Amino acid sequence: MSKVRLIAACALAVSLLAASPSQALLGPPREIATIAAGSAPGAVAHDPVTRRVFVGNTGSGSISVIDERTDRVIATTQVGPAPHGIVVDSLRGRVYVAVGETSQVAVLDSRTGSIAQAPFAIPGCTGATGPWGMDLNPATNVLYVACYSANVIVALNAATGTLIRSVATGSGPLGVAVDAAANRVYLGMHGERSIRVLDGLTLATAASIPAEPGVWGLAFDDVRGRLFAANYLTGTVTFIRGTTVTNVYAGFSGPEWISYDPVSNMIWIPEFKAGNRVTGLDARTGQILPVLISGSKPTATAATPAGRVYSANFGTLNVSVISR
Repeated sequence: MSKVRLIAACALAVSLLAASPSQALLGPPREIATIAAGSAPGAVAHDPVTRRVFVGNTGSGSISVIDERTDRVIATTQVGPAPHGIVVDSLRGRVYVAVGETSQVAVLDSRTGSIAQAPFAIPGCTGATGPWGMDLNPATNVLYVACYSANVIVALNAATGTLIRSVATGSGPLGVAVDAAANRVYLGMHGERSIRVLDGLTLATAASIPAEPGVWGLAFDDVRGRLFAANYLTGTVTFIRGTTVTNVYAGFSGPEWISYDPVSNMIWIPEFKAGNRVTGLDARTGQILPVLISGSKPTATAATPAGRVYSANFGTLNVSVISR
């Protein structure tokens, strides 16, 4: 699961959206390039400050660092087996990587992609699939990590890696999204039909939202205060405001780690089971814009302010670049 948390970017989005509720797309989105990555790329995130794209290669245990200006890989960093979730902190110049077959989070420099400090150990985050979905509250500098097999969520000090709190959840915690303004954490329960709403300080459950089966990636709209949830088994994307489901859009084939672009007001949906399709969903109008890609099994997306979307293609060892 891949996501940039940057308060300054949200302020920029607000100024752009003041003129227009939803930025018009300049022609239909299309694939404009592919970039070779490592084995089984399954996560991707973007830093709008350094203009680096970070791709987690789950098969080769590495992070491919792409320069958005040239769409070339400028570095490859080994982090450990099965890097899953990636979170970028543009304010502090850090990239956090959930190393799925360990109990650790790797910490990289957001400019070079090199190891910035020793990995964070996560007590109790064990099992066949350890840390997976993650998100950061940039205001409190707390990193939230879902431990899928152990059925727990942990809060870490993002500067030191110190464990703040660990709380047992239900079955299969997977997607994580933070509402920084409210200091809330949304936790998608893949093994249940619910999304938990947690207090960001105590991790106590404040509410439970009924969800579609197989809830996967979550994305939060900091500008309008909405949550989007991809539901793998039903092929749907759910819109949530607060604790209320406001819309459910259907017709997607195996959506996994979705991303949201506040500038264009678009959700980008990798359709893993479709084989070669990434779809844009206009969060204002509900318009669906499918994009055929030359890669296969897209599993995660990341949108950039420069008008591009990067798709990690699990089946073809590459990344698609989509012009939106």
